[in-house]
Amino acid sequence: MSEGDIDKNGKADEAPKTAAVRGIAVKKRIQIRKKEEYKEEEVDLSRYGTRRQARIYAMQALFWYDANEDKPTIVELTSFDFETGAIRPKIKEFAAGIIKGVLENLAVIDEVIVKHSTNWRIERISFVDRAILRLSVYSLFYQPEVPRSVIIDEAIEIAKVFGGKDAYKFVNGILDGIDREKRE
Repeated sequence: MSEGDIDKNGKADEAPKTAAVRGIAVKKRIQIRKKEEYKEEEVDLSRYGTRRQARIYAMQALFWYDANEDKPTIVELTSFDFETGAIRPKIKEFAAGIIKGVLENLAVIDEVIVKHSTNWRIERISFVDRAILRLSVYSLFYQPEVPRSVIIDEAIEIAKVFGGKDAYKFVNGILDGIDREKRE
């Protein structure tokens, strides 16, 4: 069980057991880039805790923001129009908080990322890696209640699923440098 699976009263946060939620909301068809080709795979989000699911939705929304010349508004991004199924309120709330926080602090977050990504301009970082880094840097600086180790581990695990072959190493290296400097 991850840190997002226990509510404030110490009770486990369980996913609703309805077939509709299991079949639609937690199983997603996504495009994964492998060696310059795209393929669709089904990812069962129900195997992840509440907060990892929220981080994945936030990553997708930040990807959407970055990939579009006509930047979606915070309202559009937090409506999760790209999702066809129902998103549990706790997941939606946590994801929306990350999205709003990242966009409100985007210039500062990007500056931190660029400082720690030697010889990489922010535009050169893939949309997926950039989204993961942005939400993770936001969490490191603005969500002190979440342990640093959890933030970095979540970023690595999300990069393994959604990023390129070695994306998790790139993400880990940058976040480790940022975390090390932040602690000094």
